[in-house]
Amino acid sequence: MFRQIASAVSNLYDRIMPAFWLRLKPRYQWAGGIALIVTVWVATGVFNSQAAQNPAGDVVDKPSIARVRVSELVAAERDAMITVRGRTQAQHEVDVRAEVEGVVQAIHFEKGDHVKQGDTLCEIRLNDRGAKVAQAAALVAQTQKELQVAQDLYKQGFRSKTQLAQSEAAYAQAQAGLATMNVALANTRIKAPFNGIVDDRYVNAGDYMRPGDKCEMVIAPEPLPGGRDGLRA
Repeated sequence: MFRQIASAVSNLYDRIMPAFWLRLKPRYQWAGGIALIVTVWVATGVFNSQAAQNPAGDVVDKPSIARVRVSELVAAERDAMITVRGRTQAQHEVDVRAEVEGVVQAIHFEKGDHVKQGDTLCEIRLNDRGAKVAQAAALVAQTQKELQVAQDLYKQGFRSKTQLAQSEAAYAQAQAGLATMNVALANTRIKAPFNGIVDDRYVNAGDYMRPGDKCEMVIAPEPLPGGRDGLRA
């Protein structure tokens, strides 16, 4: 029975297929048949997909052009506030102290005042310092004359070299005494060491100060050198 069916199919295949196809080798016929089946299957899938997307066969409209709105902007000034928190610190601060003792005669700057380098902050009474400076100056003048006389006598042979050295030492000592008294006199004026602001005051007029006592505090508020109140010297 199977042989009869196979023979019938073979006869039908020979009548349907064209002659050039029958002249091909069996393996080429099989390859061509498989390729034909795949092609038909792919084409069937594409047609089905298009039919599913547009089952009614309607013509699909092209997408319309998008519409936009345009508005004209006008620039205007607006106030913006930014809150910044930070911490600032003075470049440096100094407690200006007395170098000599005495009663405070005057305070020339108060807290918050701006000062320049060399300004007198506190002034101490001179008392007898002025008289001592005058006395030291007179002693210098006297020893200078004595030294000149000693030098002339030494040249004439009436003074020894030792006596000349004594006169020179006396003159040098008088000069040192005058310089010391001038320094003490200058120290009665306690001065600002740099440009800055008086941040605190420790004494009043009439207070007695000893060496090392505080007069006022001076600060340089600018954090960078060369600022308005920073160091410029």
